[in-house]
Amino acid sequence: MISFGFDYIFYIIFNIFFKNIFLANILARIISSSINYNLNKKIVFKRKNKTSIIRYYLLVIAILILNTILLGILVNHLEINKFVAKLFIELLLFILSYIIQKIFVFKSL
Repeated sequence: MISFGFDYIFYIIFNIFFKNIFLANILARIISSSINYNLNKKIVFKRKNKTSIIRYYLLVIAILILNTILLGILVNHLEINKFVAKLFIELLLFILSYIIQKIFVFKSL
């Protein structure tokens, strides 16, 4: 929830400055992903393996692509408010991301 808060706040800020949902989404995710990785590694999954960062950023890229595509569909084609769309997408992808992180990224070696 902490990293989501950072992601959403930066998404809002970057939207104000750049007026571009895609750029705002990508920049916000770049910032929040480093916070998320460290919190998940140390607190949520309590792992010490160093190879998890590679798997984590592969997941970040995949989720970011899916997130950006869905954001474009909801905002540009279904005309949903860009801030509401972001919340909806993040909720859906949070569940998917958590499961993949638990099984693949921070698994016990």
